[in-house]
Amino acid sequence: MKWMRYLVYGSLVLCMALAVSGCGWVDELRSYKGTADTGEQQEGQSPEGEQGASIVEQRLGLVGNEQEPANAADPGSPDAQNPEGSSTGQEKDANSPESQETKEVLLYFVSADSKALEPELRDIPKETGLARATVNQLLAGPRDEDLLPVIPSGVSLRDIDVSEGLCTVDLSAELSELAAISQTEQVLALYSLVNTLSQFDTVDYVQVLINGQQLSDFGGVDASQALAPMDL
Repeated sequence: MKWMRYLVYGSLVLCMALAVSGCGWVDELRSYKGTADTGEQQEGQSPEGEQGASIVEQRLGLVGNEQEPANAADPGSPDAQNPEGSSTGQEKDANSPESQETKEVLLYFVSADSKALEPELRDIPKETGLARATVNQLLAGPRDEDLLPVIPSGVSLRDIDVSEGLCTVDLSAELSELAAISQTEQVLALYSLVNTLSQFDTVDYVQVLINGQQLSDFGGVDASQALAPMDL
């Protein structure tokens, strides 16, 4: 019976030893497994971390610009639409008054002694409605200091039409102002319009209207009819 007691005691001691050593082995196994899992998790998260950092850096403009020059133009900017960078300015210069094509015209004003009409040569922009632009220049008055305006300053152009050699000019004016000038000045004012407009090849005669109405008599001239230019 004694040997059985020793056997039982030995078995208990062995079990206790195995239990103690087994706990340490399990802890080491758990520690190793935890380390391995942590390493795998870190390795698995590393691309995401790098990708996250790359996105942040791209948003901050720190990376991702290797293919774009520092001075690359915005697609919607004028420089991007105009690679040469100078054609826009050239187009503006082409449309500027300094580079616009002009035409020489004759404007008839009154001589210094107020007895005759004398022409003044002037360059005006060549444009559609050249006759209209010419009349407006005439109404603005002379630039030559030796010439005098013949049409009162309150007169303006209402309408103008050229058809089959006849130019019809409709002026806005106060009849009282026109009546206040002398008869000679009335005749000169009338023919300053007629002679100025007759210089164009498409105009043979000029009909002058005041406020849309025909003039029966102006300075002793029958202005109800279309007039040919005066010989100067």
